[in-house]
Amino acid sequence: MQPDETPHVSEPLRPVTLTPPTLAGPLLGPKPQSKWPMPVGVIAIVVASLSIIMNACGAVGAVMMSTVYSRMPAANVAATMPAELMEMPPEVLVSLAVRGVLSIVLLAIGIGIVQRRPWSARAARSWAIVAIVVCLLTAVVEYRAQERNLRIMANNPGMAMPMAQSMFSSLMMLQVFVWLLARSALPVFLLVWFGRQRICEEVASWQGASASVGQ
Repeated sequence: MQPDETPHVSEPLRPVTLTPPTLAGPLLGPKPQSKWPMPVGVIAIVVASLSIIMNACGAVGAVMMSTVYSRMPAANVAATMPAELMEMPPEVLVSLAVRGVLSIVLLAIGIGIVQRRPWSARAARSWAIVAIVVCLLTAVVEYRAQERNLRIMANNPGMAMPMAQSMFSSLMMLQVFVWLLARSALPVFLLVWFGRQRICEEVASWQGASASVGQ
């Protein structure tokens, strides 16, 4: 007898799933935002706030000193301090007012930088140019005011000079120079920083980001 022969049935073909090769490398996605606007904006806000407080204290102190000496008897005032020293030169008051306005503008610019507003970069450059000019003029005004006070003290025999006039004048010039460097540091930094090509290109992208957020 012949063995039973079972017909062979072929299995249906199954589709083969191929996994694409995985290449090592960075994943494509949205470009992460840079972090510099936050520290730059915060520095501008802090400097502006301190400047506003200092200018306000200077103005209030000048008014209070003038008020106190105006209520004192003339004999006591003359014995205490010459009348010329009690008068603040008008250019000093103008300098305080101008610096106060610049501080308020800087405060708004700092907030705009933190919020990545495109106008803040243009405003920062314009503010820096004006602030540098004001710093130079303020240094001249302060030097002339201190020189005036020194001359009044030297011509008044009732007031003793704390040191030689030449040494006092040198220290006065050093003080004005240090203040000039300190006040012009931030304007120079903002002018250089927002003049860089990479920063200008990034600031230009803030326009699209602001428009997408507003829609």
